[in-house]
Amino acid sequence: MNRKFNITLAGLTMIGFLVASCGEKMLQEKTINAKNIQITGESSDYIKVVDGEYTLKVVEDNIIFPVKFELTKKCKGKGKQEIGNLSLNPLDKSGYVIPDIGTDFSPETLSDWDKIKDLLRGEVGKTTTINFKWNYFSREDMQARIMKDIENFEITRADFTESSSDESTSSYSDNDSNSNQEWDEVLDNYEKYVDEYISFLKKANSGDASAIEKYPSLMEKAQEFEESLTQAQDDNSLTATQIKRMAKIQNKMLNAIN
Repeated sequence: MNRKFNITLAGLTMIGFLVASCGEKMLQEKTINAKNIQITGESSDYIKVVDGEYTLKVVEDNIIFPVKFELTKKCKGKGKQEIGNLSLNPLDKSGYVIPDIGTDFSPETLSDWDKIKDLLRGEVGKTTTINFKWNYFSREDMQARIMKDIENFEITRADFTESSSDESTSSYSDNDSNSNQEWDEVLDNYEKYVDEYISFLKKANSGDASAIEKYPSLMEKAQEFEESLTQAQDDNSLTATQIKRMAKIQNKMLNAIN
């Protein structure tokens, strides 16, 4: 689960600033009939998508897609109680992934990730509904294409990761607790920065000239976070939970690029 910064934060910030937005009228809601949905990844032996009708909706800059999962096999043993990645790909009428949409659908909130974890730790037959979200700020052309072309979907990257309950047995000792708390604070600040950047991006895409004034300081912050977090990964300074949290924040940043 040790992800590197394949695209630098500074680069992401610049890309988000430079790429222009464009609009297109779109469907605001669509219902599709799902049956025998394919799941790829280690957890495919344990969960399935419940057959039925599913409705996706456009909510501001987002497409929200609730999907119902069922536990089909009991998960046993430590380290296989939590899914580290989970993506939803929209498919067209030919069964192909709709191309050039920027990013996959992913669970919307931390609460949705908790629902996945609780499902895997439950009894066979238990169900839960996960909200997946697609967000590519101000790219209504992409949103319109998804809403128009989607006829089915698939679940991918449903792979297990080390569960948080196992962290007490990891390589981090009590002497590292203060350091880990410091990295929690860094991640808190990193998430605040991403939220600040997303707010800036919305203003910039809406033509607010005052947003330009914040661009130099955002670039400087991006470079600082990039250096410190990359070094933390190289030094194995982050716990499994911190690495997962950093990946989620980074994904939030990626979703904001248009």
